[in-house]
Amino acid sequence: LPRKFYLCSPLLSGGITGRLELDGEFAMTAAQAETPPVRDRSEAGAPVTQGGLLPPVEIRAAAARVLAESGETPREELIVATARLLGFSRVGAELRGVIDAALMEMEQRHG
Repeated sequence: LPRKFYLCSPLLSGGITGRLELDGEFAMTAAQAETPPVRDRSEAGAPVTQGGLLPPVEIRAAAARVLAESGETPREELIVATARLLGFSRVGAELRGVIDAALMEMEQRHG
């Protein structure tokens, strides 16, 4: 069966050179994987604002930024602050679940 992948950023007119790395269903350049962009989606429309279309690597990068700036943060506050950093004004069940899953993966990776 063919798999679908979502790119973490729009392709430039010159295309992408080099390898793409995969994180689940998301493809990104090596530079994006090493230093994930954290983008504010507050001005974007659907589907960009759908939680299921957020790259987990970007969620983890946003959460890491929140933790670096705020220190230890209760999980619920971390979920909301991460969503706000990504440009979401509301945190519904889908978005909460996507962010929570990325946080669990982040905890597993870093102990």
